[in-house]
Amino acid sequence: AGAMLACCHASDERCVLSAPVAGAGDLASNTPSSEASNGLSAKRPSTLSSMSLEDEVQMEAMPGSTLFQVTVEVFPDEPLGVRIDLSEGAWLRINAVEASGALVEHNQTASPSSAVAEGDFIIAVGRTSGNGRRMAQRLSRAGRLRLSLRRPVAIAITGLSRDSRPWGMALGFHPTATSMVVARVAPDGVVAARNAHVPEAQRIYKDDFIVAVNGVAGNPREMQSILERSTTVDLLISRPDSS
Repeated sequence: AGAMLACCHASDERCVLSAPVAGAGDLASNTPSSEASNGLSAKRPSTLSSMSLEDEVQMEAMPGSTLFQVTVEVFPDEPLGVRIDLSEGAWLRINAVEASGALVEHNQTASPSSAVAEGDFIIAVGRTSGNGRRMAQRLSRAGRLRLSLRRPVAIAITGLSRDSRPWGMALGFHPTATSMVVARVAPDGVVAARNAHVPEAQRIYKDDFIVAVNGVAGNPREMQSILERSTTVDLLISRPDSS
C-alpha cells in the first residue's frame, strides 16, 4: 500500500513510498525520453539548483528568508501530523496539517516564521536532500527529526495553448497525492517553447508541482485528464521559494 505520512505512525511501513509514482503520463506521444538539452526547459532556477546539501542543512535562516528548520522528537506509534504529496523528485510538499502529531505540537509553541503550514516544502530531512523517496523513508522513522523547509511560491500561468504540438511534460503523482509533479520537460513541446520566451521565474521546471488545472485542484487524475483533452489551460504551479 502507498503512504501519505498522514495519520501514519512512525513505525508503520506504509509511510514509506515503496513503488514508483503512479499516473506518470507523458501527455506527449512523440516526446523523446532524453532530458531537454537547451537548458531553458529542464533546469530549475539557479538559486535553487546551486545549493548543495551541506549549504542547505547548515545555513542559518536570514530575516525575511523562506528557509526555516524544525526539530521534533517522533515517538513510536506517534503520527507526524502532516499529509504529504510524495514525490520522486527533489522535495516533498505538505498538502495538509492534521489535528494531532509531532509537528502539530511544534506549531502550538512555534513563532509564525517557524510554524509548519499547508503548502510548505520539505527540502531536507537531516542530511538527506534532493530525493523525495529517501526523505519520505527518513520521515517514517521514530526518533529525532530535523526538517529543513521552505515556504511555497505560486506561479499562475494563464492561457497556455497548444496546436499540433504536445504539451511536452511528463507528469507523475502518488495515488494519495493532491498535486502532480513535473518529472521531465521535453525540448520540442509547448512548455519548452514558452520557457524560452518568459523570465526564469515564470518558467515550468522539472520538480515543479502542478496544484490546479483550469481551477480544478486536489484531484491529480482529473487534472491530468483536463490536460489530455484540452487545447488551452490555466495552470497553478507551486515550488519552494528560493529567497
